[in-house]
Order: sequence, then structure tokens, then C-alpha cells
Amino acid sequence: MWHGTAPSYLFQVKKVFADTLVTARKSCLSFGIYLFTILLWIGARSAHAAPTTTFLHTQGQDIVNESGERILLRGVGLGNWMLPEGYMWKFGNQADRPRRIEKLVSDLIG
Repeated sequence: MWHGTAPSYLFQVKKVFADTLVTARKSCLSFGIYLFTILLWIGARSAHAAPTTTFLHTQGQDIVNESGERILLRGVGLGNWMLPEGYMWKFGNQADRPRRIEKLVSDLIG
């Protein structure tokens, strides 16, 4: 710690820091203006775009399209499809559960 006036290099460091801060603020401001301009342009372009498609919605307990036609959704449940089970791998009783399979693999390859 010094007594009296601060060394001159501290004033130079302070000036460089202040200049850097001003430059950073100007860069952020110009980037903000640039981003705002792009978003404004995108908004103007989308206002003249072709009409978008409508989504499915509910009507009572039914799912219907924009014409009011009832839609039947079909699919397959894939819950826990990455859960290995012993019968899939034919491990027998030594690895018939996921934890036992993990232990077996860990014992074999580390």
C-alpha cells in the first residue's frame, strides 16, 4: 500500500479501462440496433407472408381440424424402451434385472 498520491501507471490503467468500457458500450449499442433492425425486417416480411396453416384443437372431448372434422391420433408408447431386461439378452437369472445387467457389464469390462 502506498501513501500520498497514486502511481502514474494507475491513471493509465484507469484510462485504458474507461476507453475499453466506452468501446464495449458502443459495440453493444450498435449490435442492439442491428438486431432490432433485423427483427423489424423479419416482422415486416412475415406480415406479408402467405396465410399460415391452422392447428388441431378440441371441440368438447374430440380433437378436430380447422374444418371441424374429428381427428383420430394413433401412436405407439415408447416409455422405458431403453430399459434392458434379462429376457431380451437371454442372460438367465444372473442378469434378469437392469441393475444386475449393469453390474454384469461393469464386472466384465470395468
